[in-house]
Amino acid sequence: MSIKSDLTIIVVEYFSRPHLDTLAKSIRTFEPELPVIVSSNSNYDVSAQKQMAQDFPETQWLHNGKNLGYAGAVNRALSKVATPYAVILNPDVELVELFADKTRSIFESNQQLAIFGPRILDGKGVATFSFRRFYLPSYIMSRYLGIVPGVTKKKINDYYLMADSSREQFTYADWVSGGAMFVRMAAVKAAGGMDERYFLYMEDVDWCRLFWSKGWRVAYHPEIKVIHRAQHQNTRGGLWHALSPATRHHFMSYLKYLMKWGLNKYNPADDFNKKLN
Repeated sequence: MSIKSDLTIIVVEYFSRPHLDTLAKSIRTFEPELPVIVSSNSNYDVSAQKQMAQDFPETQWLHNGKNLGYAGAVNRALSKVATPYAVILNPDVELVELFADKTRSIFESNQQLAIFGPRILDGKGVATFSFRRFYLPSYIMSRYLGIVPGVTKKKINDYYLMADSSREQFTYADWVSGGAMFVRMAAVKAAGGMDERYFLYMEDVDWCRLFWSKGWRVAYHPEIKVIHRAQHQNTRGGLWHALSPATRHHFMSYLKYLMKWGLNKYNPADDFNKKLN
């Protein structure tokens, strides 16, 4: 098996044509040999499906027939992967460099690593808080509701965002953003796919926690970079934004997460980072 065939690109899309054009162009520029699977929740009609196949001829399309949610669409794509590793990308992500060889090297050098997140840059080239600690309700209250004092809010947010961790070095993390995550398929087969009870939000947090609970590890690796220009309303604070549909979805998913995992503080990556330092 060649290095190039070790990695499959998975994209979950929902009426994301403009973003797909940009992502596809970047794939053709940097990693044209990699297999690509698009799991589509868009429910396009037959003529639209034929057009998408013509416009993206080297892509395997999975037309799900209905909106399966993010987790359902990811799991369907994972079931089609025939390579040892996969990278799950949002359609509004853009590649900026080669990464297939690096991915293989990273996984081979750390056999317990199930998932790692790359350095995710925003549209201005600034590294985002793409790796974090598992959080308790205090984070939700401080970040989204904005009802705690400013000093307390910053302390809480900085802790869960791992703001004191360098974006320049390898770091174990409780979870990494689902916008771009590299996964070891052997770990997926051992631990399981995403929990489809989450329709929107928290799937990535829950999945990373599942891997940690099964003895695998999750990390951030800055050696690989991608651009993600998305703007998520649910990450903005204040009571007004707490009423938005996106924030309500996040709250409901977080309640499911708490019912599944409980309220006990659990930050497994900290112990591994102490060993690194």
